Amino acid sequence: MINNQRGLLVRHLSEKELNQAIEAAQEADETRLVRRLCFIKNLYQHLSRKLREAGMNYAKPRPMDPRRPDDAEEALAERLDQALGENDPEKTEETKDEPVMFGFFSMKRGHNRSTTLSECGRLIGR
Repeated sequence: MINNQRGLLVRHLSEKELNQAIEAAQEADETRLVRRLCFIKNLYQHLSRKLREAGMNYAKPRPMDPRRPDDAEEALAERLDQALGENDPEKTEETKDEPVMFGFFSMKRGHNRSTTLSECGRLIGR
């Protein structure tokens, strides 16, 4: 169990349980809860799917792990270019301009800190 300021996390809901919770919240006219549950459902569905489609794995980063390859930053930049389709000749000019955002977290300073867009740009050489 994880206990923090925002609430108590007991376990993740299955997709079926999540759908049932959304329906129950709609019947009870709990608008705020419906929005929150739909947000969670979208997170479950889209984040892992997008990362899998991009050929990326996700886990808690371990920058001092001895198994970490020496070229980790270059591999990340290459994977991001592939995931974002920067070098994809099949993309039209219209779809190349569509914004795509991936989030990353850093434990560098002893607490979670989201990596800024400029840091991501630096990683992929922009």
